[in-house]
Amino acid sequence: MAVLVTGGAGFIGSHVSRLLATAGKDVVVLDDFSTGRPENLANVPCRIVRGSILDQEVLHSALVGIDEVVHLAALVSVPLSLENPSRTHEINATGTLRVLQASVRAGVRRFVQASTSAVYGAVVGAPSSESTPTCPASPYAATKLAAETYAQAYSVCYGLSTVSLRFFNVYGPHQDTRSPYSGVLSLFLARSLAGEELHVYGDGEQTRDFIAVQDVSRAVLLSLSDRSQTRVFNIGSGTSISLNAVIDVISGVLGRKCRVSYAAERRADIRHSCADIQLAHRQLGFTPSVELRDGLLATIDWVQSGAPAEKLM
Repeated sequence: MAVLVTGGAGFIGSHVSRLLATAGKDVVVLDDFSTGRPENLANVPCRIVRGSILDQEVLHSALVGIDEVVHLAALVSVPLSLENPSRTHEINATGTLRVLQASVRAGVRRFVQASTSAVYGAVVGAPSSESTPTCPASPYAATKLAAETYAQAYSVCYGLSTVSLRFFNVYGPHQDTRSPYSGVLSLFLARSLAGEELHVYGDGEQTRDFIAVQDVSRAVLLSLSDRSQTRVFNIGSGTSISLNAVIDVISGVLGRKCRVSYAAERRADIRHSCADIQLAHRQLGFTPSVELRDGLLATIDWVQSGAPAEKLM
C-alpha cells in the first residue's frame, strides 16, 4: 500500500511516517516545512513532496498512485487560532476539504485525519466519550470539528472511507521546544532542563490526558486497517493528571525541584480533559503502552541529545 502523509515532516507526522514505512508501506510525505523539519525524516524511506495542501496541483502530484491518506497538516494552536482565526480556518477547514476532494479524484480507499479533544470544549464530568456533545471553545476547535464533518460528508456522498482521530495532549520527541505555541510538556521539559522557571496559566490544578506520540502513531496505523466506513475515535491515555502533578513527576525524573510561576488563565483554556478510549480499544485494538514517566524520560533524552526517534519507537 502507498500512503500519503500530509504534514509528514512535523512532530506527529514524522513519527507516523517512520512507523508506516517500518510496517512496509510506501510513504509519500507532503509538507510545506513551515513547521516541519527535514531532519525529522532522517533515515525514513519516503518520497518528499514540498508544498501546501491548499495547492491543488501539488496535491494532484502527491496523490498519484496513493491508496491511503493520513492527513495531519494543520495549524494546531488554540492561542494562535485566537490571534488569526481566518488563517486557521484556511489551513484546517479549507485545506482538509481540498485534500478530501483530491483524494476522491485520485481513487484513495482510506482517509485518516487528525482531529482533537478540543472539539468537546469544557466537559462536566470527564472523561469524554465519542458520544459526548461537542462544544468548541476556540476557532482551532471549530475548524477541526468542521474537518470531521467534511470527512463524514465525503464518506456519505462519495464513498470515501474516513476516520477522524481525536488526539488528546500528545507529547514526545520532535515536538518543537522553541515555540510558545507548542505543547505544555515540551515547554516544561525545555525550560526545566535549562534551569528556567516554568510558567503555569491558572492554579495548575487543571488536568490533561497526556498521550505519547509513539502510541498515537500506532493508533494511526491501526485505523488504516479498520474496515468501518466512517468513524470517530478518541486517542488518549485514558487517564488525566494535573499540571502541578506533572511538574512533580518532572522534578522527580530530573532529581531537582522545578521552579514555577503562576499567571492568570488564558482565554479558551479547558479546565479538565480526559479520554474515554473504550471504543478505540474495541474497534481498533488500541491500548496505550507508554507510561508518562517513561515517555518523559524518552523525550528528555531526545531534547538533551537530539537522538533520532527510531530508538524510541
